[in-house]
Amino acid sequence: MIDPRNIASGLSAIAIAVGLVMVLPIFIALLYAEYFAIPGFALPMAVALCVGFVAYKSMGPPVKLTIVEAMAIASMGWLLAAALFSIPYVMVSGLHPLDAYFEAFSSLTTTGMTVIPVLEDVPRSILFWRALGEWVGGMGIILLTTLLLLSREGIIAWKMYLAETREERFAPTIRSTIKDIWLIYVIYTALCALLLILAGLDPFDALCHAFACLSTGGFSTRTSNVGAFNNVAVEVLLIIFMILGATKFSLHYKLFTGDVKSFVKGLELRVFVLVLITSSVIVSLDLALRSGLGIGEALRIGFFHAVSVGTTTGFTTEDLASDTFSPLSKAVLLFLMIIGGCSNSTAGGIKIWRLMALAKLAKHEVEKAFLPAEAFKGLRLEKKVLREAEALRVASFFFLYMFFALLATTVMVLFEGDFLGCLSGVLSAMATVGPFYMSTLSLSSASKIILIISMWVGRLELVPALIPLSPKFWGELLKFSRKTGTSKVNI
Repeated sequence: MIDPRNIASGLSAIAIAVGLVMVLPIFIALLYAEYFAIPGFALPMAVALCVGFVAYKSMGPPVKLTIVEAMAIASMGWLLAAALFSIPYVMVSGLHPLDAYFEAFSSLTTTGMTVIPVLEDVPRSILFWRALGEWVGGMGIILLTTLLLLSREGIIAWKMYLAETREERFAPTIRSTIKDIWLIYVIYTALCALLLILAGLDPFDALCHAFACLSTGGFSTRTSNVGAFNNVAVEVLLIIFMILGATKFSLHYKLFTGDVKSFVKGLELRVFVLVLITSSVIVSLDLALRSGLGIGEALRIGFFHAVSVGTTTGFTTEDLASDTFSPLSKAVLLFLMIIGGCSNSTAGGIKIWRLMALAKLAKHEVEKAFLPAEAFKGLRLEKKVLREAEALRVASFFFLYMFFALLATTVMVLFEGDFLGCLSGVLSAMATVGPFYMSTLSLSSASKIILIISMWVGRLELVPALIPLSPKFWGELLKFSRKTGTSKVNI
């Protein structure tokens, strides 16, 4: 039975976590003398903290949390966090509430789609807020909340960890695993920011791009994105850290503990790098042959965009919708949107591990045709046995992912009329990539809502997002309320 008090407790904890995060842009507003922006952060911060603390004190921490309740908290928590994150966009930048929610959701889910036409006119506190949202969202708002407030009981922390589509535990306890993940994340971000400063960016731009890079988010401080800097060293550094951001944290943990051999030999990482290199070469050659670019410039543009899309970061130096990219290059980039990065990383998409499992499953089905009916050949992937239930889960995920993508695309085409543009938009939103083959500035309100839903479903990897939409979920809540009401009458 689902206990609504556990869900309310988890949501109040998320409100507190968001309120605490809102302190940081206030310091940026003070630093750059943007005093007009302070109320836009201070007011929602006060509301989030006050309401969150009162509700959390009233409900207490979650008790005997079930995995369904954890998924419901994660699913509703992202919607709540985006609502709170959107308030500064309305109060400081004057965005329409829908556009503000779109921008906030794009930031938190590390998608990187923007509805702001000219970023150079935006206050620095808001630019920082966009990048910070991606950085927090890349690690997961639920993971931050769990670390701050919900990690006292290991089983609750573990269920919240699972609810945000993470499964690997590489430290002795789940709490130490979460702490190690955040430590690795902070170290990489600081290193990236420092190197970007040495490469020529000013500290503010360097920090914002480091936030967006390690989170595989892609928001920039410039309207022309990374192309505005025209700096090869910056692009090379971003390529390196985008790949690190899309690599699973268990491999980073091994690297930090001195096990370099395991890091280099990770099968998923090797397949991921092979996919990126192959795609980069194809796009680069296509640019050189069809777009009339020199081989050096073609390699620079091809590798940067293939890695950016393949890691689901979404940084650009050229507009993906422009004629710079031919249909072949766009097809390759669309394919990379579907694939995504490594499992248990900040990247989105279907993930390399799942595609490896699907390929193994397909091979197994072909080989079964040559074996006796009673024979059984076990499936092995990365020295582990792939159980039948796990293989079924992967196949179900792939079906749901592609079915939702086609359904959302079909609905969006009704409002936009461009099938390829809509397909690229939905796949980009689901994989949290960002750029696609249309402009977000010309989208209808209905299309923005479709893309918000696509970001939500894609970031949560479908199942947690579907929990609150299930009639059974609301039926269980109704049962609990009836039982509670009956108990009170009997007393």
